[in-house]
Amino acid sequence: MIDPRQQPAELLKLTGDAEAVDWLVRYNAYAHLLDDLVDGDRPAKDALEFGRMALELYSHPFWRKHSQRLYSVARLCHSNYEDSVHWETSPVAWQRTEADVIRHCGSDMVRAVVDLCAGYPALREISPILRIIGYEDHHDTDGQPH
Repeated sequence: MIDPRQQPAELLKLTGDAEAVDWLVRYNAYAHLLDDLVDGDRPAKDALEFGRMALELYSHPFWRKHSQRLYSVARLCHSNYEDSVHWETSPVAWQRTEADVIRHCGSDMVRAVVDLCAGYPALREISPILRIIGYEDHHDTDGQPH
């Protein structure tokens, strides 16, 4: 089983593609910075870093090779993230619950890259682990979102 806390090394073993793993590490940092900016956890001036990261991410050799396949995934991840931001404080209970689930949407990009590089069996190997990571990283021991 993949060790979920050793993602870059394990992803390299799983995909066999160092360029893909480098791109995913950058994508993860980009998505986390966006979330920190939206949540107000980082100062507004860090938006400059976010812009630089976007330029590097979407001109990366892996993205240039596979952008036609990954663009829709990136767009859907971003749309889901926007929905989660809008609904996380909704007065409607089911929208808050849904927001808690779809805020892990960035892991869909990992799934797409693993599928692209290593195929469906590798995707199935990592998919449930990514869901566990998403849940554990965003909930306390009582299951409450944070």
